[in-house]
Amino acid sequence: MQHNRTNTEYRTPTERNPVRDYAAVAKQVREWSFKFNGNSKPLEFLEQVEWSAETYGLDLDLVPRAMPELLKGTALKWYIANNEHWRTWTSFATSFQEFFLPRDYFTKLLEEVTRRKQGVDEPFKRYMVEMQTVMRPLRFFKERERQQINSCSPPDFRAFARPYQNGSLIELMQLAEEFEELESDREKLRQHTRQNRSRLMVMEDSRPRENNASCTRCAEHARTQPQPTPRAFSGGHSRGHRRAGDVGVRVTGRGNAKTRA
Repeated sequence: MQHNRTNTEYRTPTERNPVRDYAAVAKQVREWSFKFNGNSKPLEFLEQVEWSAETYGLDLDLVPRAMPELLKGTALKWYIANNEHWRTWTSFATSFQEFFLPRDYFTKLLEEVTRRKQGVDEPFKRYMVEMQTVMRPLRFFKERERQQINSCSPPDFRAFARPYQNGSLIELMQLAEEFEELESDREKLRQHTRQNRSRLMVMEDSRPRENNASCTRCAEHARTQPQPTPRAFSGGHSRGHRRAGDVGVRVTGRGNAKTRA
């Protein structure tokens, strides 16, 4: 539990002269319209009390005494059974969390924050606000908050922002806006290049091709012409045998001619 207490130090009122009269504080708290029954979100309830006290300029350390005005059901029973007469808001909030929050709540919440990454098409401002909302119960200092938001942003943006001084979250947000503008310009250029390529391809396809047309006609002409029929040799004699017979005839013919002479 000590780990939780370290991570959840609560703010004090920012007013220079908060209302320190308990009767006035109790009267103002009684008029608030929200209540906690032990089943709803406990951290949101504590935060709502803090903001309301700051809005009306109340001393936050006097609010625990008036807390029965804001509790009901199980929460009110817990308050009555465990009333330690808390002298500070921080001590009351710590006891409140120990009872109404699950075990290891802040450890698991920190793991959730670490896993949260900026989406591919998610604008940085939206991502930043979502991260701040998730991290709010952890009560990070501003520098730790900035580091966490930066570390969960895309690698391309981190590389872009590394050479620049971004000591505050506002400066980091301004760099992100500049980076998103550059990315938008790059995407427009890529789209323009693709459109030009498509236009050139269409022009090439629509251009007449005479060689292809003539080749097509030649192919059609070849298909319509009768093909020669292979010669069939009779008698089963081979070409070599046939040639030998022809030579014999010619030789015999010469011999007869000499005989006649």
